Amino acid sequence: MAFVYLVFFALICSATAVMPNYSPAIQADGLSRDEIIEKYFHLGLSNAEILGFIVNFHGIRLSLRQLKRILRRRKCKRRNDQDNLEDVVCAIENELKGSGSVIGYRSMHQRLTNEYELVVTRKTVRLVLKILDPDGVESRSRHRLRRSQDYLIPVDIDEREIAEEMCCTQPSPRGCSDEFNALAEMIMEDEGLQMPTNANEGKSLYITLLRLIEETKNDE
Repeated sequence: MAFVYLVFFALICSATAVMPNYSPAIQADGLSRDEIIEKYFHLGLSNAEILGFIVNFHGIRLSLRQLKRILRRRKCKRRNDQDNLEDVVCAIENELKGSGSVIGYRSMHQRLTNEYELVVTRKTVRLVLKILDPDGVESRSRHRLRRSQDYLIPVDIDEREIAEEMCCTQPSPRGCSDEFNALAEMIMEDEGLQMPTNANEGKSLYITLLRLIEETKNDE
């Protein structure tokens, strides 16, 4: 469990380099402890995530019970129902008139939850952006593709064939080796045996095949 918390905190610390400038982890100057917690809440973070952020970025250590008490006092209640779609569309249209025209749907979602305190899913934001700003969505997509880097390296044909033999061999549908499968089919055809229709018949057929294979070995 301690290892899980260490990994969690390491991920949080590494995320600071890509966090938007409206994140409370950056705009925490002059905010009280409760105000910081409320901002994290409106970002849509879970209670566990809030506890992780405030201890890492602000040195504030709280128990889960204390955090819940603060959220109740600030009347921060989690809502499953999304806000009216018209409000979401109006907020996105307003953002597209300014700096929101150059950010992706994830950053737009964070801005809506933080600055407008709207409850909306990322999927809804993405679909609304496609309708309101299709050219911008396409442009940002092309920009991401241009920033990608090709890490392909040439591989010798012999090495590819070896890799295919080691990694790409399809398992037998009956869960046994190809050799056993072929031998079993031959014996079943010679002995007039039928494929089983239930587990008991399958078990009986398997035992019969093992016995017949053993007899074949002894005959040799």
